[in-house]
Amino acid sequence: MEQDIFTEKQIYKFIDKDCLRLDLLPICRQRALNKNQDHPWGKLTDDELLVSAGLYGMDYVTGDKGYNLACVMLLGKDEIIQSVCPAYKTDAILRKVNLDRYDDREIIETNLIESYRLLMEFAKKHL
Repeated sequence: MEQDIFTEKQIYKFIDKDCLRLDLLPICRQRALNKNQDHPWGKLTDDELLVSAGLYGMDYVTGDKGYNLACVMLLGKDEIIQSVCPAYKTDAILRKVNLDRYDDREIIETNLIESYRLLMEFAKKHL
């Protein structure tokens, strides 16, 4: 049987602002403004930005309102992400000298905003 909802849109009604890293919103806002100085996120409040980005909404089947999985993965605190999606991790591996083993490894289990920064640092270190 097919799911009737996209997984990333699933509402988690018990996730609240305390479960999120809202301190990362200025980074998201700045990245949008770097691409387009007139981007609407520059003038929106944090709550308006989350709604605009589709990270907060309503499940029209159940009537539940709240943050969705996409929001948790982008902005969630590490313990919340591991609770909601326990299999999530990114494994960055460098193999140079011995291709059967790795020379450096980084296991990243944080939100996607921080994961991007950590992966870029890993790449910068080795390129």
